Amino acid sequence: MKQFLILSVTCLIVLLTSCKSNELTREKAKEVILSKTTFPIYQKGEFQTSSYNALVSLDVPKFEKLQQAGYITYTLDGWSLTAELTDKGKQFILGVERKGYYADKFVPVKTCTLEFGEVTGILNIPEQNKAEVNYTVKRTSTPFGQYLFNLSDGEMPHKATFKKYDDGWRMEGNIND
Repeated sequence: MKQFLILSVTCLIVLLTSCKSNELTREKAKEVILSKTTFPIYQKGEFQTSSYNALVSLDVPKFEKLQQAGYITYTLDGWSLTAELTDKGKQFILGVERKGYYADKFVPVKTCTLEFGEVTGILNIPEQNKAEVNYTVKRTSTPFGQYLFNLSDGEMPHKATFKKYDDGWRMEGNIND
């Protein structure tokens, strides 16, 4: 009788611990989010290296900050503004120069880097086999992002919808939706 009881308890323990949980945990949500995209993500903006118009002087304070930090050199002659990236500034280039109208030229530059932060909460909706997952993305701005596009460093909240399937949880949509 003792052997039967020990064997029964052992089988029950093995059965209970070997069953895979279908609960959506923070770690599982993170794993699914990271499988949908590759971090880091580099965002870009256009840096206008050449411009000829009456409003060009509005950009001078931004250009002055970038020049003081050693990322560009620029000249202003009336309505004409011309900028060049220094070696220090060239590390942020993410493409080739594009010509606009008249004398305008644009260079795509990295404005910030996005990294996955953490899962901050999960709201289960069992009657719909869904869950709402809140998570953060950390933004680290480049000097071009800070001075030209007024980006700041910090964590940004995001939300994703997960749906439960027979083989596990899947995230609906894309991370950039």
